[in-house]
Amino acid sequence: MRFAKDNIARSGLNLLKRLVFEESSLEPDNRRGEERQPVVGEVVVVVLSKTGEPLGKTKVFVRDLSKSGCGLWSRTRFDEGAIVVLQFAATAEKPPSNRKAIIAHCRGHEGSGFAVGCRFISEGTGET
Repeated sequence: MRFAKDNIARSGLNLLKRLVFEESSLEPDNRRGEERQPVVGEVVVVVLSKTGEPLGKTKVFVRDLSKSGCGLWSRTRFDEGAIVVLQFAATAEKPPSNRKAIIAHCRGHEGSGFAVGCRFISEGTGET
């Protein structure tokens, strides 16, 4: 029985990787003016209230990145129009940074995940 569970878990992980890291059929039309760069990694998303107070946070996968926004894959649904702060971890080339963004769209289903589009509304900073 353990063998079957391991195979199911591995199959689910492979499907998630395909959906997150490859251009999939869930990808909406390309509305960005800038070229998208594929990205592999995670960011922390902090959801803000209307007054700018943090309401909660979650980790999501980054699918692609452009100058004006990014595509994410999340297990959590986000409301269109919600304001969030994306917390990018430090890399060998760049220090950690935060970008404020608005959720442009969130498509998918509970249990299988959501393709999320974010439009940046601020330049990168070192603080939230």
